[in-house]
Amino acid sequence: MGAYYDVPHVDLDNYDIDTNVLKLVSERLARKYKFLPLFKIINNLTIAISNPRNLYGIDEIRDILGCDIGITVSTEYQILQSLDRFYGSTVEDLTDIVDEIVQNEFEGIDDEDDIEVEKVKEIDLETVSEEMLEKSPVVKLLNTIVHRAIIEGVSDIHIQHEADSMLVRYRLDGVLYHASTLPKKLRNTLISRIKVISGMNIAESRLPQDGRFKVKITDREYDFRVSTMPTVLGECVIQPTSNKRTATMKLSQLGLSTGSLETYQSFIEKPNGIVLITGPTGSGKTTTLYSSLNRINSPDKNIITVEDPVEYHLNLIRQTQINVKAGVTFAQAIRSILRQDPDVIMIGEMRDRETAEIAIQAAMTGHLVFSTLHTNDAPGAISRLIDMGIEPFLIASSVIGIVAQRLVRANCKHCTETYIPGEKLLNGIGLQDKADITFAKGKGCDHCRKTGYKGRIGLYEILVVDDKVRDLIIKQEAPHIIAKTARETQGFKTLVDDGVDKVEKGLTSAEEVLTVASAV
Repeated sequence: MGAYYDVPHVDLDNYDIDTNVLKLVSERLARKYKFLPLFKIINNLTIAISNPRNLYGIDEIRDILGCDIGITVSTEYQILQSLDRFYGSTVEDLTDIVDEIVQNEFEGIDDEDDIEVEKVKEIDLETVSEEMLEKSPVVKLLNTIVHRAIIEGVSDIHIQHEADSMLVRYRLDGVLYHASTLPKKLRNTLISRIKVISGMNIAESRLPQDGRFKVKITDREYDFRVSTMPTVLGECVIQPTSNKRTATMKLSQLGLSTGSLETYQSFIEKPNGIVLITGPTGSGKTTTLYSSLNRINSPDKNIITVEDPVEYHLNLIRQTQINVKAGVTFAQAIRSILRQDPDVIMIGEMRDRETAEIAIQAAMTGHLVFSTLHTNDAPGAISRLIDMGIEPFLIASSVIGIVAQRLVRANCKHCTETYIPGEKLLNGIGLQDKADITFAKGKGCDHCRKTGYKGRIGLYEILVVDDKVRDLIIKQEAPHIIAKTARETQGFKTLVDDGVDKVEKGLTSAEEVLTVASAV
């Protein structure tokens, strides 16, 4: 890239920047022109920018900052990731921001007071810092909570009532942590604001409600699916966040080993059959499904999905939303889809016998079908289908492959160091006899909130339904027999096996893999 633009290229993945340099440039300006300040010598500030040919932008940066600008180039993705990382770690703590808002703007507001809010379908947070100053206090407060969640990359926002306060908690890398405590007097106004922008009934507080809203920051769009639940202390709100970049991840970015990736690609390139993705809620099944559909998506294929809910919108793919109240169930939707001349069908979840039977019928009549099940491992999916009442010979004839997966926290690149795990830990993941392995985990730093982990990676086990496995399915053999046979005949690796491989590569810690081993 640097040679193409005839300017130096910089890799930002492991680049550290002085906080004093970051303070020279506002986050809004950096995001507007997609650049990152690197270092300053006398009156020359060197930046990394994604488009060195944007001379107008560079001139404006120079004029605003009042210094000479030195240019290096980096990818837009690395720059945006770095902006999230560096500015997310230098802005004020959420609690401090909330305290200031509450102290300055909510004085005199009682718990029963209401603040007028406007209904919006989309929020643009690109200029949130300036816009917040002009908006009502409750809008400023919610924007702050949402903006911080996006900067830190959290997956869920929890807003819940306590006896004398309201708690804001974030789930980051699968772990829930406290973000801020709000005064009790804010609860009605904040909940009302969330309901309004999510399209909910603001007057209904006795029944659960679901809604959604969108947020934009520069060229990124985030979906917030909001769920409210009445409790004895008041309504609690859960806001899962979805970054549309996740939906466009390539299969090669999911963390599959080379062999597993090749095996899985052989599944999705077949003209017909069922591919099952299994795992608990929050294990990344939807990301795997969407990555699979993106991989095979082309103008000459008719791909239709039925989901509850539709989490991301995919180009060229027709997506159907379940609506039980209107009679649109999974089974009903699939029946309609089969009359739409599909090549590929994605079913969000096989929840019952009827849905499974129709999916099998679709697979056996020349369609490629993707779906999910909630099972602990890949062989367990077969038992689950049998428990639903599906005949074993139908399972053996239609299912071509099963993938079980989990997400574990990845070691922080900035503070990873070697360590020696305890004997009990090694026994738990079967590594007590492997003295030649170098173990690593993060010690904790500013980049990872002192946790030692930053981001998550997938663990996978892939079961190929070949002739030997089909025979075992028809005989209704136990899952552990199927796993044992697959290990001997096709090199089947369990989730823990894949976890151990990633421990050996220093990608995650033995403690993280043990959490998976304990649940399987």
